[in-house]
Amino acid sequence: MGSAQHIRELTRIINTFGGQRAKYLFSQKRSSSKLGRLASHFVSSSEPNESKWAQELLAVQPASPSYVRLRSSLKRRLLDSLFHLQLRGSVLRKAIYRNLKITFMVKTLLLLGGRRVAMWLIPSALERARVFELTSDRIEFLIILRQNAALNGDKRNFERYSQELEEVLRLRNAELRVSYLGQSIDVESVARAAVSETVEKIAHDAVIEVRGLFDSYPTFNIGLGYYRIATLLAEIRGEHERCIRLTEQADRFFAKYPHLRSPTFDGEFALKRLASAVSIRHISSAKEAVELCTKYYPKGLNNWFIWKGFEFQLCMQMLEFQNADIILNEVATHERFASQPEQVTQKWLLYGYYLFVVQGILNGVETPEMQRAMRAILRQVPIYAKDKAGYNISLLVIRYLVLLWQGDFNTITDQSEALSQYLRRHLRTRRESALFCFLKALLLLEKHAFRLSEVNSKAGKLITQFQEKERDEIDETQIIPFSFLWSLIQKGIEHSMERRHAY
Repeated sequence: MGSAQHIRELTRIINTFGGQRAKYLFSQKRSSSKLGRLASHFVSSSEPNESKWAQELLAVQPASPSYVRLRSSLKRRLLDSLFHLQLRGSVLRKAIYRNLKITFMVKTLLLLGGRRVAMWLIPSALERARVFELTSDRIEFLIILRQNAALNGDKRNFERYSQELEEVLRLRNAELRVSYLGQSIDVESVARAAVSETVEKIAHDAVIEVRGLFDSYPTFNIGLGYYRIATLLAEIRGEHERCIRLTEQADRFFAKYPHLRSPTFDGEFALKRLASAVSIRHISSAKEAVELCTKYYPKGLNNWFIWKGFEFQLCMQMLEFQNADIILNEVATHERFASQPEQVTQKWLLYGYYLFVVQGILNGVETPEMQRAMRAILRQVPIYAKDKAGYNISLLVIRYLVLLWQGDFNTITDQSEALSQYLRRHLRTRRESALFCFLKALLLLEKHAFRLSEVNSKAGKLITQFQEKERDEIDETQIIPFSFLWSLIQKGIEHSMERRHAY
């Protein structure tokens, strides 16, 4: 039920940030009341079981009016408790929350005729809005102050507030423009498997415009918007070194505004730096970014699962399979792993397949994990309907390796059409990429009946190309280096031939 989800979200916030007064609802003193017991159930349960709770508390069904009223009463109490939170974290977050409360109180006082008290509250809140660049708050407070000056015939303050209001409105328009430009990129790129030329053009034009706004208004908010869009354009173009430099510039820029820094902003750019550093094997930058992500994204947060994926990929690229195994176990056994979006859990499942199969081949032993992974791989093609990051081809490649290891050359021949189709559909404009060269080499293997001496001669140029290109940049589908993967494929062919001769 939607209402149950609302209550779960509210209980999470109150239980995390609520002060003593807000948490009183969940205390032992309240556990004897029906409202308190229902609140405790929502806090302590990972999934709501309203059928059981309605029966336990009122001996009715969840749709019963008496239970619906009880649940609605709980939601109202939780909403009221939002006024009594004790936020932790950045001073910016605390300032925003404090001004939200002041804004509500001022508007309520004005509505009920308490103008003098409202005017008394505004000056400190207005100064806080100036210091923390809460531009919308400044506008609201200045409008109220100017109106009050007009009512009192205070011409001097009326002019002063009017002048500041005009300046702040221009700043707010600039902030809104930056926000719009960022969102216009998002709306074109979200849920798309590949970045279109349209998105790149929008991002390119946006960077130029936002850079001009940043020059005119060198504020924290405008600067944050500029670095967000600039790094996004660098990511779209695959300019990973530039993206790393921009994140470093952003970090120096944030350092000028210590009171406006937030773990949210710092973590956002640390994650961008990690992704770009992994893509070009910039090991020192990647390790620095891992340390930052460890600081800003504690274990269990949604972004923790994302940056751990980049760390896993870095270990795989460096052939540090033992460290990769530690990361995989840490993520897969976390209590919140199952609740992650489907594309996240599928990605980690694919990572596990690669790790188990590669370790098994290197050890020369088909462990139970490797056997289970191989069976799962052969069952799960084609999958990944929401193939936003190209993991379908990664799965086809690992399936190719498994079939080679098992000596199932006939199925590989049947699968070759899927590889050819991927080349035609997705790599027509990337014929010089490492992925294109690697897949072409795989197709030559099948064409020459897996005779390695012939293939190494015919595909020598392709092999050299993907070996050279992967030194510069890791393809997004490249879970382990193609050159290392090619050696495993050769080993798989030799293994299958030896087993065939022995049979």
